[in-house]
Amino acid sequence: MDKCLLPDKFTNNLIIVSLAAILVAVVYFSSSAPYLAISIPIVVLSSIFAMILLAVADFKEIWQAFGNIVNRYSLAIVGIIILSFLLFSILFLKKIELIFFDEQIYQSIALNFLKHGTASLCIYATNNLNKCYLSTIQFDPLGYPVILAMAFKLFGSSQLIAYNLELFFSGMTIFLIFLSSSILTGRQEIGVISSLIYALIPEVLIWSKTPANPNIPFAMFFSLSLLFFAIFIKRQNIKSLYLFLFSLIAIIYIRVEAVLLIPLFLAGFILLNKGASNIQVFKNKNAIVAFILFLILILPETVFTFIAKYNLDKNRAFINLLAKSLSPNRMGPVLDTHIGLFSANYFISNILTNIRFLFGFIKVYPIIFLPGITLFAAFGLAFSIIDRKSGSFKLAIFLGIVFLAYFIFYSFYFSGSVLLGGSVRFMLIVYPALSILAGLGVYLMSLLLFKKIGMIRNSRTGKPRFGNYIPFCIICAAIILIAFVWPFAKSIPFLQNPNYNYPDFPLKLNATTENSIYSMAYLNRSLSFIGNNYLAVPSNCLVFSETPYLWYGLNRSSVIPGIISYQNTTIKNYSCYIFDYSSFCSYPNISIECNKFLSQYKTRIIVSENNGNLPKFALYHILNFSG
Repeated sequence: MDKCLLPDKFTNNLIIVSLAAILVAVVYFSSSAPYLAISIPIVVLSSIFAMILLAVADFKEIWQAFGNIVNRYSLAIVGIIILSFLLFSILFLKKIELIFFDEQIYQSIALNFLKHGTASLCIYATNNLNKCYLSTIQFDPLGYPVILAMAFKLFGSSQLIAYNLELFFSGMTIFLIFLSSSILTGRQEIGVISSLIYALIPEVLIWSKTPANPNIPFAMFFSLSLLFFAIFIKRQNIKSLYLFLFSLIAIIYIRVEAVLLIPLFLAGFILLNKGASNIQVFKNKNAIVAFILFLILILPETVFTFIAKYNLDKNRAFINLLAKSLSPNRMGPVLDTHIGLFSANYFISNILTNIRFLFGFIKVYPIIFLPGITLFAAFGLAFSIIDRKSGSFKLAIFLGIVFLAYFIFYSFYFSGSVLLGGSVRFMLIVYPALSILAGLGVYLMSLLLFKKIGMIRNSRTGKPRFGNYIPFCIICAAIILIAFVWPFAKSIPFLQNPNYNYPDFPLKLNATTENSIYSMAYLNRSLSFIGNNYLAVPSNCLVFSETPYLWYGLNRSSVIPGIISYQNTTIKNYSCYIFDYSSFCSYPNISIECNKFLSQYKTRIIVSENNGNLPKFALYHILNFSG
């Protein structure tokens, strides 16, 4: 075992004391659902801050792990790639929402945490969430809303920040893919190619222009975990181990399916470890302490997941509601309320559809992919397996396993088909691994062609000599232009013209900060309706809405209709009452509940709007509400 893995006595005692304190706090705060809204932010922020502090303190040693792999020229090229990506996104792509209200929910949770210290969704609050009378724990992971809340804290709580944060994460992912693939392969050329391939993926560009989508930060934190994992394999000391584990904690809290990375990285360690034996690493007492701390810190998310699963199983009405809310002609397997959200019944249909997507047979907004990425990733994997002398066999196997694990996992999910539109976002999770495999494939193909056309090669390494580096780069550039850049250029019209020409919706997340204007996605017509008509609702009114979080940022108080009996004391304090007949009320099956609520009162329509074959949107003034 490398002696570097052994900290000094003071550090060891500090770790043990911290471990005991965190154990007591986490177990206490994880004892019930309300405390999870407190304990989860504590763990997320502590892990991220600890990771940042360790990285800054150990930066010199981290950079030394790269040796001579990365130079200023490759860094400059990647900088140009990132700048081009950001400029293209800002200048040519519209801001848009693609998930049915989820993005608004994440932002509302973030604002509730920022203002009231709890990472929960407020379902009864005054304007701008100044007061939250009742909140609930969402079954979606809370890690990203906590990160978003910190961005609001630093830069202001406007939706423009949510958009910019997604774009920032994508830019960081490009850079991290460059670093991680360079150190894993020992070739900065592969790092540059992989980062360029990722930057050219149309879906990455599309989803980088959405607010509060956790799959983009998932891709970033996965790339960060991959980088720290590679550094740990190379250095095998306690600092790099903690860096890797803290990054893994953060990603688990962003999306719970990141727990799959635990066995995947374990398999990768067994495959790629070239230092001390695997058994020695796991027998080291300080490494064991680190792993125990890791398990304790993911305990709140484990409890959270079991509570969410229990509530779903207990309340089958939610699954029935979800099934009813889906269009009968939806493209994909129908949600079976008897077997739930995950089942083998969905697998065949989903995986066949998703394979067609990866090979470019499906191209409708926002479902666009470059088949060259799949082909070169497959070539990189196959060539590495066939030609063991390439030196990339174990890495290719590891990346292939990571890709297949998530690709197969989502195929069992009822919403795992890319043809469901918003569900294509799940593919963002596998793109970093796929991009590195494709970059490896391009590099190996270039070497193969380099050899076939008789270029001079280094007899010892089999790699091109410096004098032949320019023609080698020309071969790489030609492959990239034909396989990736040209298909990307052909996809630009799909990116720029999504054909969702709904009115803009100005949203403010506090009373003073104006928000940017953004266009709505096809599912969110009701957002546009609310955004265009909210001024018809006086600011001293209470809005009954199935989506109250949409109203808080518009300087209006709102509550879910079903809870009025629990909070009638405060509800009676308003001078007027409005019912929002949009969002979920627009679905025929769910509209029954909305109509039932309205039937209790005398009402007058303030404003309405046709909604095709669905029930029309409307804002009703309730004339005889008495609590």
